[in-house]
Amino acid sequence: DEARYGIAQAYEDLKKGSEAEAIYCALAAKAESALADDSQSRLALLLFADNKYAESAAAYDELASRFPESPLATEAALSAGSAYYRAGDYATAIVRYEKAAEYPEQLVTARLGKGLSQKSLKQYADAATTFQQTYAAHPDDPVAERLLYYWADAEFNQGQWEPAKTHFLDVVKRWPEGQFADFSLYNAAEAALFSGQLDESQQLIDRFAAEYSKSGLRLLVELLRGRLQVERGGEEQLKQALVHFNNVLTESTIARTQMLARRHLAATYLKMGDNASVVTILEPVVADIKQQGASSEFTDVLVIRAESLLREKKY
Repeated sequence: DEARYGIAQAYEDLKKGSEAEAIYCALAAKAESALADDSQSRLALLLFADNKYAESAAAYDELASRFPESPLATEAALSAGSAYYRAGDYATAIVRYEKAAEYPEQLVTARLGKGLSQKSLKQYADAATTFQQTYAAHPDDPVAERLLYYWADAEFNQGQWEPAKTHFLDVVKRWPEGQFADFSLYNAAEAALFSGQLDESQQLIDRFAAEYSKSGLRLLVELLRGRLQVERGGEEQLKQALVHFNNVLTESTIARTQMLARRHLAATYLKMGDNASVVTILEPVVADIKQQGASSEFTDVLVIRAESLLREKKY
């Protein structure tokens, strides 16, 4: 068994995952083998690495059920939760994360996973509670930044603009160089915009430009500048909004960002009564919708286009 286990490890080193999986599977099936639990764990890990998340989750479940006394079984529920989450089975992921949280050394990570699973199920209130309670109890944990960010995000998704803004800004304050700092400041500016706090939104946008000028969110912030001008209203503000949206359309190389710019341009042209420009700017978006069908996230532009055609009496 040790020799076969060594061969499986060699296959792993050679990036021959399927060959390694076959050996680990055979060894794991031998309950009397001293390497059975380790082989089951390696099998589950390999399946996860190979993006076979549902199979990996089942393998981790088997590790926990067949080898409950193994030291490896302690982390099986947490790993299974991650695998179910990646497989898109969020409800089962929650169950596994709750089991994993019974072990103190895994509690914070498990609750983070549980909250993310709730968020993926659009259970935003439950997710916010999970993140808030875990963050409050463990504010200095290595994943505390993520807990606070996702707490704010869950509030944002419920339309709770003021608390979301506050908590996003708390992320920036505590971790100004952190993984979520630029996202948090951007989201805080957007929350201010949604709540009608236009001057504060402008201040946060300007702060973003000063503190995170090299962020990959730069063009989304440029869109936000345009959206702010639209909210302010007035002919000059709408003209300035067009400048911001066109800047994004010109500079972006990402199709989705270009589509967002076109959506905002079309809505602004409609406000200005420039119906011909609405139709022209939306042509690539309409073509994309025809190709993707109802799965397109931009189907709402069809309403904008229809309105412009009605105004032109093009029935």
